[in-house]
Amino acid sequence: MGAWGHLPFENDAALDWLSELQDQPTITFLRETFDAVSETPEYVEVDAASAAVAAVALLAMISGHRPYLPDVLPAGLPISRLRQKIDAALLTRIDAALQIIRDLERSELAQLWSESPHYADWLADHHVLVWLGKAVEVRKMETRVQLGRVVVAVGYVEG
Repeated sequence: MGAWGHLPFENDAALDWLSELQDQPTITFLRETFDAVSETPEYVEVDAASAAVAAVALLAMISGHRPYLPDVLPAGLPISRLRQKIDAALLTRIDAALQIIRDLERSELAQLWSESPHYADWLADHHVLVWLGKAVEVRKMETRVQLGRVVVAVGYVEG
């Protein structure tokens, strides 16, 4: 694991992922990043997990939560377009990936950090994971409220 720190962008895989994002700055690429973790049946390798953590940190950053800014963001990154594409389905996909990433049985990244004297730091400094968990719940609530308004509006129109 080419890491020099426990933050999301302090490893080679995360910086490689940022470079790939520059070539392919789409929500599809982000979804594929999370699917590489959540659709792996058994064991997730360190690079896939590190890329997914970097993707979560980037999404948190473009949504206004900025604790993990890498030194260099890809030039011309369509931040507002990506921000608009964050929906409950994407957040659910991210949540599934993050649960796997933190699972010592299924994640090489978690296993490697658990063997490090900085494991507690790795866990504690992932405030983005806490942010994301709250965002998933907020987005699910917003979706339910929006669906409820549609039902109410349809009921009102029909009534």
